Amino acid sequence: MRVLIIANAPGNLAISDIGYDEIIALDGAVNKLSVSAIIPDYIVGDMDAAPQEIVESLVAQGSHVIKVDDQNSTDMDKGINYAGELGATRIDIVNALSGRMDHTLYNVRILKKYYSNKRRIIIHEQDELLEYYADCELKVEGKIDSPLAIMSAPDVTVDSKGLKYDMDGLKLVYGARESSCNSLAAQHAEIRLRGGAIIIYDKTTSLVKRQTS
Repeated sequence: MRVLIIANAPGNLAISDIGYDEIIALDGAVNKLSVSAIIPDYIVGDMDAAPQEIVESLVAQGSHVIKVDDQNSTDMDKGINYAGELGATRIDIVNALSGRMDHTLYNVRILKKYYSNKRRIIIHEQDELLEYYADCELKVEGKIDSPLAIMSAPDVTVDSKGLKYDMDGLKLVYGARESSCNSLAAQHAEIRLRGGAIIIYDKTTSLVKRQTS
């Protein structure tokens, strides 16, 4: 099952090209929904930023409120955990990467925090997608020159074939060496990761994982 999580960062809300079975809106994100035709299946969070009148309107149209008072977790944590309770095999997240910098950096890091071989978590940011992968092989298909960055999280050894800057056992280390500004040199590429990395790629590119350990 695919679950779409709508976060509360600034920016236009665009979900028309994302497939989903259920929608979770995080707390204050309901402010965006008040000017759209989107009715979330669930509103999740501590409910400290969601105007009561908007919540009541959404509930009247079928939304369910899942109030979680735990102050040791963010609304994003709460949303991902609830998506897990729903049985999500893929979680797509929008409106997570602008606004406060600490929120942005944390939302990128949750890709590693909640990584599981049993599901994908993908952050959508304009024309780019972000995913965390570890100890696996990736089959990549896309357009030549499409951007594809490999950002260590925190370190990873990479072998690749089909990238503009291919790697042969190159170790990438957070804060020391990354594979930014890379791209596809062919329509089909292969990447092997030993360790963990956040992959940033174009929406026209597809990744298929094969676990290696």
